[in-house]
Amino acid sequence: LFLSFATQADRDRISQALTGLIGRGPDEGEELLALRTAWQARSISNFEYLMALNRSAGRSFADLSQYPVMPWVVSDWWS
Repeated sequence: LFLSFATQADRDRISQALTGLIGRGPDEGEELLALRTAWQARSISNFEYLMALNRSAGRSFADLSQYPVMPWVVSDWWS
């Protein structure tokens, strides 16, 4: 997407308006809190927790540039 503005003031005004629209919905924080609580209570697995966090962040397997993030698991610390 390429936007062209007549003046820098127009650009700044639109930028501020768009920035105000970006954000989380009112229930998303509560959903993440419930998710974390379930993970801490061991009601869901580490994998399920990480996948839910990735979905919440907008990551998906459909877009290689937004592929889900998973941590490396090191089982041998001395090699």
